[in-house]
Amino acid sequence: MELIKELFSSSLGIMSALMILFMIGMGVFFTVLFVKKAYEAQEPQSEQPQNRQ
Repeated sequence: MELIKELFSSSLGIMSALMILFMIGMGVFFTVLFVKKAYEAQEPQSEQPQNRQ
């Protein structure tokens, strides 16, 4: 409990908490981005016109 109090009472602790939240947010963002890109890469490419002669 003392650590939580120290984390939110000093400016250095608040900056550390913000950095932790920022890093977690980045992790979620990049995970969603990479999963979305991987899903798009697995879809069939039938939308592109084929140039057969």
